[in-house]
Amino acid sequence: MIKYIKYIYIFKFKKKILKLVWIIVAKFYLQNNSKNVIEIIKKNRKHLAKQVDLISLDEYSKNNYGIPKKNYHLINKPINNNLINIDLIVYILKNMNLTKINYLEIGASVLKTFMTINNSVSNINQTAYDINPLMKKYDKNFEDNSLIYFQGDVLNSVDTSEFNKINTYMFDFVFSDALHAKTAVEKEFESIIKNNLNDNFIIYYDDLKLGGKNNTVEEAVKIIYKKLNSENKNTSLYTFWIYGWLGQYEDMHKNAIITNIDIESILEKENIRLPFFKKIKNHN
Repeated sequence: MIKYIKYIYIFKFKKKILKLVWIIVAKFYLQNNSKNVIEIIKKNRKHLAKQVDLISLDEYSKNNYGIPKKNYHLINKPINNNLINIDLIVYILKNMNLTKINYLEIGASVLKTFMTINNSVSNINQTAYDINPLMKKYDKNFEDNSLIYFQGDVLNSVDTSEFNKINTYMFDFVFSDALHAKTAVEKEFESIIKNNLNDNFIIYYDDLKLGGKNNTVEEAVKIIYKKLNSENKNTSLYTFWIYGWLGQYEDMHKNAIITNIDIESILEKENIRLPFFKKIKNHN
């Protein structure tokens, strides 16, 4: 019993220390934003505040949309003005210098990221791929041809084949946020992403550390990068840490971007500094 109490005490103490570390990291990296980035953050927070409940308790009890029970009470809480991955994605999309962007989000869940992008980025066609049905509150939004929702399982070959038959876009930006495990991410790439990428592309991966021993998202990302790099030597892999869609209510995640676009110049334009930013290029 004493050992158990000591374990709980030490565990909670370590969690508090880690949270403090991320607060300090955020203050150093994610709060010193330019005027343009601050405007993006403000617009995104205003949009999220208007959503009230992203998913009600009644809806959640019937279908959790991939949101762990421990996170449900956090999903609707207001997020502070630290840069989160949604803000970063919006910023990159707005600075890709394309007349029209084709965007694919795999694992759109309750559409928190997807609809924030829809609110903030104008020159964009958006496609969501998710195993869950479209939430009824967004039915009317998808009457517009620029928004497409495909319900399917990324591990089901019938579903992925059907998606490839009806999809008419070559995607400039792909956000992968579905099944967080090596085997699933590799399968997703082979069946959905690989043959639907535009000549110039960005693939964004969230939470690289999930998946368990020898099965993390990060392992899959490295394999995918090597495959793409073997075909296009200008392809680079970037890793960094940033808050996810729950903002300050959880620790930062390790994220990754695989791209053959000069992402560094896009970030430098507004002096965006990402924690522990690292570039890997032409690594075989």
